Amino acid sequence: DVYKRQSEGNAVDPKELVLESGFYLEEHYSYYRNHMWLKLERNGKYRVGLDDFAGRLLGELDHIHIPGPGKKVEAGEFFWSAQHEYGDLEFASPLEGIIDGVNYDAVIDPSLITSDPYGKGWLMMIEPENILKATGNLFQSSEARAWMAEESKILNASIHGSATATMHDGAIAADNIAKNINKDEWRVLAKNLLHIK
Repeated sequence: DVYKRQSEGNAVDPKELVLESGFYLEEHYSYYRNHMWLKLERNGKYRVGLDDFAGRLLGELDHIHIPGPGKKVEAGEFFWSAQHEYGDLEFASPLEGIIDGVNYDAVIDPSLITSDPYGKGWLMMIEPENILKATGNLFQSSEARAWMAEESKILNASIHGSATATMHDGAIAADNIAKNINKDEWRVLAKNLLHIK
């Protein structure tokens, strides 16, 4: 089988997450500009997935394709894809390294990516080429929260037509933003905010 089965991700209770501008963040993870999160594991490898923002913007995914273990990826290289009702989407790698494992459960059931993005919805394990170089382009802790607040502001301004439109304190963004806007608007948002191809 092309996919190495790794189902170590446990479900994450939203009460354990930080709510920032309508979107949940796992405060101990690092984030790449395309809304992929990274968690450094004890073995020096990174568990990688899509954050809550990406999940809510994407909504339902029909299918995902992740290259199998052993594939070398470069930072910024488009290497995995998802099928969405609005078309195929390609995502870039947040770091340089070698894919060491794939979450086969998420491949079979892509709803895990949006229903439990920081737990059972993780996507892959990547063994970094250079751990210090890997973290240079990532947002962490307070920087990640400020970045998420800015991304939320851009999203809300695009949807509501006002640069001052923001989520109310404690409000959570809609689960499937794609269902609330037309296909062309959604493609522009996804390209600009998720940096997809």
